[in-house]
Amino acid sequence: MASPDSRLFRFPLPELADHRREDRYRNREFHRIFDYTKALLLIFGSLFFLFSIADYFVIESLRIFRFTLFLRSSFLVLVVALHLQLDNLNDYCTLVSVLTGYKVLASITFLAIFAVYESPDVIMQSFGVLALILAFSLVPNRWIYRTAVCLALTLGFLGLATWMVGGTDSMQLLAAAIYLNLAVVITTAGSYQKERLARLQFAQNSELMQTWTRDELTGLYNRRKFNQEARQWMKRAKEEGSPLSILILDIDDLKKINDSLGHLAGDKVLKQFARITKQTIRTDDTLARWGGDEFAVLLPHTPKDEAEEMAKRIDRAISTALQDFTPAASCSLGTAEIRQNDDLHTFFHRADMDMYRSKAENGRIKGGDKGH
Repeated sequence: MASPDSRLFRFPLPELADHRREDRYRNREFHRIFDYTKALLLIFGSLFFLFSIADYFVIESLRIFRFTLFLRSSFLVLVVALHLQLDNLNDYCTLVSVLTGYKVLASITFLAIFAVYESPDVIMQSFGVLALILAFSLVPNRWIYRTAVCLALTLGFLGLATWMVGGTDSMQLLAAAIYLNLAVVITTAGSYQKERLARLQFAQNSELMQTWTRDELTGLYNRRKFNQEARQWMKRAKEEGSPLSILILDIDDLKKINDSLGHLAGDKVLKQFARITKQTIRTDDTLARWGGDEFAVLLPHTPKDEAEEMAKRIDRAISTALQDFTPAASCSLGTAEIRQNDDLHTFFHRADMDMYRSKAENGRIKGGDKGH
C-alpha cells in the first residue's frame, strides 16, 4: 500500500503529481537558483578552459594541442555568451533547457578532446569524466535530464575509450567503467532524494500555509490573511494617494437558516455567498470570510461611489442566485473609503457601521460617511 507521501509524486520522477503545485515549486526554484546558477556556469566554463594547461604538458603534438585549445576556447566563449543572455530568461522550463544544453555541449567538447589524444590514459581521463559528473550534479536541472546527460557522457566515454585502446588496457577500462557507473549511481540517487525531499517540504509548507491563510469551509482567505493584505494596500494607498475601499457583506438571519434547515444548509448558503461574490468582484480585489456570517472585500484603486456600485452588483447577483432558497437568503452590505489617518480598525469600523445601517433598513444599501 502506497504511503500518503508517495502519492504526492509522479513515479518514477521526484516531481509532484499535482501539476499546479509542481509549477509553483518550479517558479520558486527559478527565482531561488537563478543568480548562483549564472555564477556556476561561468566558473565551470573557466575551469574547463584552464585544463588546457594540463593539455599543454600531456599532448606532444602542437597541432593537436592547438585543436584542443580551440575547442576549450570556443566552449568558454559560448559560456560567456550564455551567461550574458541568461537575464532574458523568465521561466523555469526555459532555464532547464538551457542548462541541459550547456551540459550536453560540455560533454561533447570533452569527448572530442579525448578523441584526439595520441596515447590516452583511460584512468586519468576517467577522472575528468568524474569531475564533469560531479559538476553536473551541482548545476540545478530536472533530475531526469541530469541523469540522462551523465549516463550519455559515461557511455560515450567508455565506448570511445574501448575503440581507442582496444584490448590493450582492458583492466583500465573495467576499472574506469566501475568508477564512473558508481559515480553516476551515487549522484543520481543523491539528487533524486534531495529533489524529492525539497518538494515534500514545499508541499507540506504549502498545506500549512493553506491552513494558516484559508477558511476551511469556503476556501477564501481568512481574517488573518485579509488583515495582512489590507495593511499592505492601506500603506500603498496612503503613499500614492490612491483610493481604496472596503466592502462588508453580512448574511441576514443565517441563524434562522441553521435552526430551520440545519447547519449543512447554512454551510451551503455560506459557500454560495462566497462563490457568487468571488465571481462578481474583480481579479485584483481581495475577498475573505471575516467571521461566521461576514465577508470582507478589499477594493484597490476604488473610490466609495464605485464600491457602492460593486455592492449593488453583489446584492443583485446573490438575490438572483438564491431567490428560490427557503427561508429567503439575503445580505446587508456596507462600504467605506480609506482616510489618511485610518488604521485597519477605524477603516473596517466605518464599513461595519455602514453595513448595520443597511441591515436596519432590511438589506437596502445606504451610503455612509465618505473617506478623505
